[in-house]
Amino acid sequence: MVISREKVIPQIDIKIDGERVEQVANFTYLGHRTTEDGRSDQKVKRRIGMTKNTFSRMSKLLTNRRINFATRSRLTKCYVWSVFLYACETWTLNASLKRNIEALEMWLYRRMARIS
Repeated sequence: MVISREKVIPQIDIKIDGERVEQVANFTYLGHRTTEDGRSDQKVKRRIGMTKNTFSRMSKLLTNRRINFATRSRLTKCYVWSVFLYACETWTLNASLKRNIEALEMWLYRRMARIS
C-alpha cells in the first residue's frame, strides 16, 4: 500500500521471489484500518461504534441511579473510554472528527443521566 495525500495514488511494482506483491487501497492491521490517504475517519468511527457497544453492554450498571454519578463517571472512564482511546495517538484529527468525539461524549453522559 502507498500512503499519499495526492489524489492519484501511484501504482508500484514490488516483487518478492519473482512474485508481484498486491497493492491494496486499505487494510486492517492490529485492529486498525489504514487507508491510502492516511486519514483517521474510519478508525475513529469504528472506535465510536465499539465504545457505544461497550457502554450498551454495561448500561445496567452505568445507568443505575442507586450508584453515585461520580462513581458511574469513573467507571465509564475506566471501562468505556479506554475502548475508545486505544491507539488514539495515531489519529489525524480534523474539525469533523472532533465534533464526532464531542457528540460521543455527550451521548455517554446523556445515557448515564438518563436524559433523552
